[in-house]
Amino acid sequence: MKVNLVMPVYNIEEKYLTETLNSVFAQKYKNYSLLIVNDYSTDNTFEIIKKYEKMYSQVRVINSNGKKGIVGALNEGINTLDADCSFIARIDCGDLCHPDRLFRQVDFLEKNKDYYIIGTRFNVFCDEGQPSAGILRFQKYSNNLCTYQEIKNNFTVMAPFVHPSLMFCRELFSKVGLYSECYEAAEDYEIVGRAISSGYKVAKLPDTLVSCRFTLNKGISQLKREIQVNSSLKIKLKFIKANFLDNTNKNVIIWGSKEFAEYLSEEIQKNEENFQVKCFTDFDQKVWGSNKQGIQVIEPDKMVKKIDSDDIIITMWNLGRDHIISFLESKGLSRNINYFVFS
Repeated sequence: MKVNLVMPVYNIEEKYLTETLNSVFAQKYKNYSLLIVNDYSTDNTFEIIKKYEKMYSQVRVINSNGKKGIVGALNEGINTLDADCSFIARIDCGDLCHPDRLFRQVDFLEKNKDYYIIGTRFNVFCDEGQPSAGILRFQKYSNNLCTYQEIKNNFTVMAPFVHPSLMFCRELFSKVGLYSECYEAAEDYEIVGRAISSGYKVAKLPDTLVSCRFTLNKGISQLKREIQVNSSLKIKLKFIKANFLDNTNKNVIIWGSKEFAEYLSEEIQKNEENFQVKCFTDFDQKVWGSNKQGIQVIEPDKMVKKIDSDDIIITMWNLGRDHIISFLESKGLSRNINYFVFS
């Protein structure tokens, strides 16, 4: 079964490409091709990758005729797969694959025909300095989610995968469509959520088979943080509507009163999923009785007394999340039924 690794590139550093290629060429699974999609680079990237295409038969270069961005470049790669390709793996320039990566992922998908996406655990590394606390928190949380049910039940907290660890069955894209242009900086999160919401199972191998290079001050989540947050919130709202709620309109009580709670409120007010903000709540007594975006902030005990069957609670507070969950559970409220954990 042939694998195509799809790697979009734009203005790369050759030393990073060499390291990534070396890790790909060291794969124990040999039935693969690496499709490098040059997204209209403005430096000598095209010359660099063409050089490697001439050196290695496993490498095929696709040169975009205009700047398309990562989503457009990914879709261009998928639209030009080898005819005999069965599985699509992701990799980014600078990231590294364990020699067993492709073998283990292909083996899983061949033995588990009801699964369409398989990821792996990953680690993050820097050439200089240390990854941020947020990146390390994401690594720890994401790596703990391996089974389909763990991934589905915790999907709205943080992305359950890192994109370069994913392998897809090719036929998934004919079933659910290509990457969407509507979720900038979160296209991988969205397509996994879309697959789950469409009834296709996903999982993660409990082994670290991908290493992701983190370059300080250059990550897309840093440069486009607000865009990424808003895209992620849109994905999370769509996900809970498709997987955990009935088709009735829901009133949302937002737990939190700071920046991310505002982002959530703004996304809900677009009303794409027929949600409406009922109120905010918070443990912080200083905000009780105040208004946020014209909506009242009430204390948690009063909120619980006012909750009814058409209400759901979404917590947006990272710090103190366990305290919030304990409080809600003590009031007889159940996760992914009465309340949802966003981050």
